[in-house]
Amino acid sequence: MPTSSMKIMFVGYSLWYNYILYHIEEVSASAPPPLATGQVTIGLDHGVIVNYQKFGAALKKIPGLDTKEE
Repeated sequence: MPTSSMKIMFVGYSLWYNYILYHIEEVSASAPPPLATGQVTIGLDHGVIVNYQKFGAALKKIPGLDTKEE
């Protein structure tokens, strides 16, 4: 039979679990759809500039990387 300290511990784990699930759902909902579903493919041979553009608004704008590679 669980003791009172074990019950308190289980409640704490339950609250922590719900907290983590809430934040995972929040991040998934705010991520752009291709990133949330894992559909972005990058090519290691294409370079940083080409791969950077594939992530769109998910990444902070970096001066010099927002132009297409020529």
